[in-house]
Amino acid sequence: EAGQWVQLRAHLRGWSEQVAGADERRDLLLQISSLDEDLLGDRSAAIDSYRELLDLKADDEVALRALERLYEVESRWADLVDLLLTQIDFVDSDSARNELKVREALIRHEHMSEKEGAVDLLEEVLAADPQHDHAMQKLEEMVTVEDSLQSRIADTLISTYERRQDWEK
Repeated sequence: EAGQWVQLRAHLRGWSEQVAGADERRDLLLQISSLDEDLLGDRSAAIDSYRELLDLKADDEVALRALERLYEVESRWADLVDLLLTQIDFVDSDSARNELKVREALIRHEHMSEKEGAVDLLEEVLAADPQHDHAMQKLEEMVTVEDSLQSRIADTLISTYERRQDWEK
């Protein structure tokens, strides 16, 4: 049965290389990606096909969401960070941009041992939006566990509390 799926994939791949229209090529690449991931269990091939979709349209939401999911499942953290950085160029609101930066910071902190880079990003978000609760919450968590950055994080928190006029903290 797997042989039939491999054959179908080969045919779809051939067609995708022959069609002239971007929409038709996109549809075929989506079918190939789904076939690779769901029926053949080949996440690496699915990633390649989704990346091809991004070559056609860099802000293709389906491809972006699928790559995020696959990179996370495969623990391809550097690739996920690169994908988030790419998305920052396409979002049209500061709020969405800040959320992407917080996600990047979490990945850098939790999976890539890039503690200082994570703090840099969270500070950047809070400089732009002192009311950003998610960034604030993450720094509040980090201040107690990141000894080497504790003083820096504490200074950032105090400064942000003052900007927020959050005297309870």
